[in-house]
Amino acid sequence: MFYIVNAGGEIVASASGPVNTAALAESGSIVVGSDLNLPPYHVVLTGFPDKPLIVARPPVPLGVLKLTCTADDHDGDGLPELRANGKDSTTITAEAGGAPVETAITFRTTAGRLSARVVDLEEGKASVQFTAGRETVAVQITASAPGFADALLNLELVP
Repeated sequence: MFYIVNAGGEIVASASGPVNTAALAESGSIVVGSDLNLPPYHVVLTGFPDKPLIVARPPVPLGVLKLTCTADDHDGDGLPELRANGKDSTTITAEAGGAPVETAITFRTTAGRLSARVVDLEEGKASVQFTAGRETVAVQITASAPGFADALLNLELVP
C-alpha cells in the first residue's frame, strides 16, 4: 500500500497501485510505501520528514458502562425476574466511571417498556424505569454511549 503525505506531514490519501511521484513532488507531497493494507484513518505517520514510516494507529480504549437493576433473582439462576403482568417494574442504572458530565446514555430493550430512551449522566450515573410486558420472555436491556463499550443486562419475565 502507498500513502500520500502532504508537505505538512498529513496522510491525505492511499493507493494500492503505481503512483505518479513526479506529479506529487510538484505539490510538495511524497509517497510512503508500507506493508500495511489499512485505510488512511487507521494509520499514522511517524519519523516525518527525515525517515517517514507508516504504522497502525493504536486502538482507542473504550470506557466501561455497568448496568444494574433493583429486581431480585428469586430462582437462583443468576437472572433478576419480574412478573409478566404489565405492571411490575425495576430501576435500571447505568454507571460510567470517569465519563464527562455531558455524556448521554441510550437505553434499549427487547421487551417491556422503558421510561426514557436517552438519559444524561448525573454524577456518573443514569437511570430509567423498566416496566415488564405481559409475555413470559427473556429480556435484554442495553446501554450505550459514545466512547464506551455497550453494557448488557439480562432479565426474565416470569408467570
